[in-house]
Amino acid sequence: MQGHIPLGDLGGVILGTAGIILSFLIKGRQNGYEWHYCIVLVLLIVFGITGYRFLADIEKKIWVSGTLISFSSFLAVAALTNCALMSVVAYLPLAAAVSIISLSKFRKGILFAGTLLMFVLLHRGLITWGYNQLSYNSFVNEAESIVRTGPALGIICDDTTSCIYRDNVADFEKFIERDDSVFFLMVKGYDPLYYVQAGAAISISSTISSPTYGKYQIEYWKRYSCKTPTVIAIACYDGKFMIERYDYPEIFEWVEEHYDWVGDGTWWRFYRIKE
Repeated sequence: MQGHIPLGDLGGVILGTAGIILSFLIKGRQNGYEWHYCIVLVLLIVFGITGYRFLADIEKKIWVSGTLISFSSFLAVAALTNCALMSVVAYLPLAAAVSIISLSKFRKGILFAGTLLMFVLLHRGLITWGYNQLSYNSFVNEAESIVRTGPALGIICDDTTSCIYRDNVADFEKFIERDDSVFFLMVKGYDPLYYVQAGAAISISSTISSPTYGKYQIEYWKRYSCKTPTVIAIACYDGKFMIERYDYPEIFEWVEEHYDWVGDGTWWRFYRIKE
């Protein structure tokens, strides 16, 4: 019958709606974007499987190829490495991407349009996560500003993050030279793009957004002397450190022994290695 919605289509809409609602009810706002990111990928793949029967032969080959490559990579990395789940999940987007072909085949595009609307309107604004200094859990409707300078230009964020990027321009030009190597001691969940914005060499073993500081960082500098920072910037606002000294005593002791304080910026206290 023309215009009839197949039971599978209706079930897909119900499944998608239920999945996203459950992601909020079960996990809530206290968690990062990871859970919701997984929900998006899994739902897309499930919808892709549901719509496989509508695909033309060449489209089926594309979907099968992409899904097999994605799943085999996912399983191989999960089995052969010690990567965390969220690192392994990074191999699933290919399967989710080719599944969009299946979504577009549902009769009258109801499931396709409904799915996209659910992801856009009901889901977390992933682009704002990681650019919110006040909370790790930022929704699209909570966006307050936009980064207007530096490597994160155009990224939606909260007011504080926008101000940090703006103020960093003058502070980095004043305290960091192009031939310097820099180390930022920041709060958990910091933005690695500060290293890009500084335009100097990087003096940390990893720019992952959840780094491990402490004695291991000191050992890294001792072992690789060429990576010893000439400038260390510690998160500081209005003359007060934004990091507790007792959390990183080794770093603070190292700074006091080997560096001189050269001044405060808006968001940082800068130290330069002693001559």
